[in-house]
Amino acid sequence: MFSFFKKQPHDPPSRNQLALCKRLGLEVKPGTSRKKVSKLLGVSLRQDKYKRIYEEIQREKEAESEKEERAMYGDDLYDDQKRWERYCGSDQQYLLVFKRGGKIQSDVVEFASADMIGEKKFSLQLGVLLPKRHKDNDSGDWVEWEKDIILKPGHVLKIEALSKPIEIFDVERYQDTKARCDEMAAKLST
Repeated sequence: MFSFFKKQPHDPPSRNQLALCKRLGLEVKPGTSRKKVSKLLGVSLRQDKYKRIYEEIQREKEAESEKEERAMYGDDLYDDQKRWERYCGSDQQYLLVFKRGGKIQSDVVEFASADMIGEKKFSLQLGVLLPKRHKDNDSGDWVEWEKDIILKPGHVLKIEALSKPIEIFDVERYQDTKARCDEMAAKLST
């Protein structure tokens, strides 16, 4: 009647856990729970011997993934994506001159992503964060990179890394840097 009160058997280890243990040369006895296998892996991977084997497994997986992506996207598009990904995900900011809506624009930007789009024919799109200036009587003015736009790599005309990021409350430095950006854009427009 109340079968849910019966003690449930332990969770068996996953196939991935068992495969990893086998590759590492760790013995898992029948009946060992998922939790115990997880603990065994955690303890083992702190040891240099197993850490080196695990790192080699990761390199093999990355190489296989790269091979599959190159086959799907083609070498040129894959290499282009990797090149643009280096701009993404850091606190690095850039002076950027780009085409958007038929006009040449410029600003200090952060790159958020470099993504493949499409189903049969793929292309690359860049997620770019533009600054938005905020005014506040209590805390003062600040600039925050939060306006998300999408660009095609071919629309980027010039890019230059800043030596250090602009602090959120350093509106004056932002304005000076933006003026430099506008000068770059003006030279490209003539």
